[in-house]
Amino acid sequence: GRAGALVVGVQAGSPAENAGLVPGDEIVSVDGQTVTSSTTFTQVIGAKHAGDTVQISWVDQQGNHHSAAIQLASPPA
Repeated sequence: GRAGALVVGVQAGSPAENAGLVPGDEIVSVDGQTVTSSTTFTQVIGAKHAGDTVQISWVDQQGNHHSAAIQLASPPA
C-alpha cells in the first residue's frame, strides 16, 4: 500500500466529512508536511488548535488524489 495515515472513521457532519474524506482514504500530507503514518499525522495535528484551518491532502481507495482546506473542530466529547 501507500504510506500515509489511514482514515478509519469520519464523524458525521464534521469538516472532514464535508471535505469528502471517507473511511479507507489515506491522508498523505497536512500543510505541506508529509504524513507517513498515523503517528506522524497525530504529531502534525497535535501542534494545531481547534479553529485552525489546515490543508489536507489524501488519496482515496481508487488512487485519486484530493486536497482541501479543513477547519479543525474540537474533539467530540
